[in-house]
Amino acid sequence: MRRMPRFSLRRAIAAAVVASPIAVFAPSAWGLESLTVGANQTVVIDGSVKYKTVTVETDGVLVVRTIASGGSGRMTLAAETVVVKAGGQISASAAGHTGTTADGSAPLCCAGAGGKAGPAMSTPGGGGGSGGPGAKGCGALGTQVGSGGDAYITASAGNPGAAGGAATVGGSGDVPNLGGRGGGSITIVASEVQVDGAILADGAPGVVALGVGSGGGAGGYISIAAYSLTGSGSILARGGNGAVGKVAAGGGGGGGVIQLSAALTDANGFALVVDAAGGTSGTCPDGGVGKEDVNIDPTIGCTDADGDMHTAEACGGDDCDDTEPSVFNGALEVCDGLDNNCDGTTDGEEELVKDACGANEVCKDGACEDESTGTGGSGGGQGNAPDYVQYRGACSAALGAAAAPSAAGVSALLLAAASALRARRRRRSKR
Repeated sequence: MRRMPRFSLRRAIAAAVVASPIAVFAPSAWGLESLTVGANQTVVIDGSVKYKTVTVETDGVLVVRTIASGGSGRMTLAAETVVVKAGGQISASAAGHTGTTADGSAPLCCAGAGGKAGPAMSTPGGGGGSGGPGAKGCGALGTQVGSGGDAYITASAGNPGAAGGAATVGGSGDVPNLGGRGGGSITIVASEVQVDGAILADGAPGVVALGVGSGGGAGGYISIAAYSLTGSGSILARGGNGAVGKVAAGGGGGGGVIQLSAALTDANGFALVVDAAGGTSGTCPDGGVGKEDVNIDPTIGCTDADGDMHTAEACGGDDCDDTEPSVFNGALEVCDGLDNNCDGTTDGEEELVKDACGANEVCKDGACEDESTGTGGSGGGQGNAPDYVQYRGACSAALGAAAAPSAAGVSALLLAAASALRARRRRRSKR
């Protein structure tokens, strides 16, 4: 039996996302051709991913999986082109560190960044820290109470925002008094980024418990390194507001960290709204303003998203696929279904390296086949299956684990993937 072409299952799953209102992918270095998040769709990603292009349509949302749900609260996206249309979002809001019934949680580097719980009964929690410090709580007559979280020592480390502190109240243990969650972390490296919608890493607001507010979560982290950064949308990493109760208000979370770097922007100038403000604290001072660093400099070089030392064609380089390290002008052509040397030919027999396939084998559809029987040979092969897939809100399933996934949603996604593969084969057979 002939081996499947490289990445065929992954491409089929990507096609199935188009018909799926919710799809979740775990950390992996996928090399899919493109990702489109359609209107009224939500795609959740955790960790590092690579795509040829990413497009978020109006009313589509690309979401970073939260720490609260078992994710890392981070997304690192490498692509040639990223487009967020008006009304679309890439969001890590409230994806960061989580509130507790005491001080807010924070990254290991900066334990003091978590907002502090109210210091006495019926006192509010402080805001979490990030690029800016969290605010103190706000008691009666506008007096400040307790402590907010510290600003991060190293603001550019890419950490999600710290959580706000809990409101200290009496009553039973099930009274919700947790501080707001911090914003998550988004890193984008691409040749072209256009934002007419929004990229968000806001902290979550606090809650009111028995008339006392908890602290807001701190804003998260957003970093974009691109050759061209355009659009009229928003890039926001704001601190969450402290909750305002009848007795006291929680402290606002500190603003997050936004770092933008590009050689080119819109002809009429940089038009994106950038905001890392701190959250409000009732009638008391807000959380501290975070870090906002926008660097538009024509001398900035072209990006290299795949790290192969060749920059993208989109900005004058010689890499025709800046998401695939084995593809660039002058690369060796191997049997993998890719145009490795960027000459417009995929796996051309006359240009394959000498040992691309074994003896008596030929390269066909990205896989080496026995020349006489057509059975699978030594080259090509199918990529690894995704580590984790969640479909239509079904329970999480670790593919390849000891317990076989049984959720109906996972089965539906795999059926959709198989259907996409069959359609692809039918198109190929008609050529």
